[in-house]
Amino acid sequence: VQELTASIAQQLDLEDTNGVVIAAVESDSPAAEAGLRRGEVILEVNTKAVKIVAAFEKAMDDADPEKGILLYVLHRGGAATFVPLEPLED
Repeated sequence: VQELTASIAQQLDLEDTNGVVIAAVESDSPAAEAGLRRGEVILEVNTKAVKIVAAFEKAMDDADPEKGILLYVLHRGGAATFVPLEPLED
C-alpha cells in the first residue's frame, strides 16, 4: 500500500484522501485470493480506520492472521465493501 495523496485520489476519481491505496497485489497472496486489485483503497482493517500507511501497518501487525482479517475497501467505481482475508493455514 501507499499513501493516498491528492494527486492519486484525482487519478482514481476520488473526492477525498481517506485510506491507503493498494499499489500492488502479489498473485499468490491472500489479498489476490480475496479479489483485491491495484488502485483500490483500504479504509479500515478489522474496524480500525487507516488513513496513513503507518496506521495500516500497525493494524495489520495487531491482527491475528490465524483468525483472518477483515478489510473495508473502496473499490473502483465507488462501491465500498467488507473483504475478508482468509485465515492462514499451517
